[in-house]
Amino acid sequence: MAPAVSFLRNGSECCTVYLLFAANTTAATTRFMNDLTPFLSIIGGFIVAFVAIILFEFVRRPNIEVFLPESDEVRYAQINGKPSIGQPPARLAKIGVTNKPLSRKFWLPRHPAVSAKCLVTLYDAEDKQIVGNLRGMRCKWDASLEPSAVKIPQFDLTTGKVLLFFNASNFVYYVQHANILDLNSKADPEYVAIAIKVDGDNNCYPFGGESYQYPDLRDRARMIPQGDYTLHVVISSDNMQSREYRFRLRNHGPTSQGLSVEPLSNLS
Repeated sequence: MAPAVSFLRNGSECCTVYLLFAANTTAATTRFMNDLTPFLSIIGGFIVAFVAIILFEFVRRPNIEVFLPESDEVRYAQINGKPSIGQPPARLAKIGVTNKPLSRKFWLPRHPAVSAKCLVTLYDAEDKQIVGNLRGMRCKWDASLEPSAVKIPQFDLTTGKVLLFFNASNFVYYVQHANILDLNSKADPEYVAIAIKVDGDNNCYPFGGESYQYPDLRDRARMIPQGDYTLHVVISSDNMQSREYRFRLRNHGPTSQGLSVEPLSNLS
């Protein structure tokens, strides 16, 4: 019986050691978790705050919507502060852009679309081939200042006369700022000119800040003949993903009335 008694005694001692080890491990684990709890709380707080900020900024991101003006009163624009360009009457085909405001339950306004740009590409009526070398041209916002062909006076030592020289660098600067605009959510809609058509000209022409380098605002290198076209409009800004819209650009007849931008489905 001695071996059996010895076995039981050894087994009892092993169980006792195991229980003591388990108790000590549990106590140590409890102390470790207690010590770690404040740290985990801090980390959890940072994670919750970070997620909340991300969601909050996501809600406030710019929400751009493009629409067509309903009246000709908007489509006719003053150029260089005059109702026409000083020759025959001209018409600007435009689109409207708005940064939709947040619901009233949000007490903060939506973020503005910073340095928003309107880029247009013109395709044929079947939306297959680019027309008039018009790919990704930046158009001019109505609310932006009109670029001016600034001329700087310089004294000519040879003739003794003061001559005016075109300041190309200043013009490029003004063009760049004419083609960008911050779109605020609580402001009125903004309008951007897409193309210009002058009475007596069967063609129309894309319109942007660069157009002001031509005396009659018509870039012959980008002439758009009569016909129907598919207009791709991309609105982009520094703090939002670009959005693309498609419209129908129509150019018919020799008068400015023949130029319009219409919904793509409005075909005759």
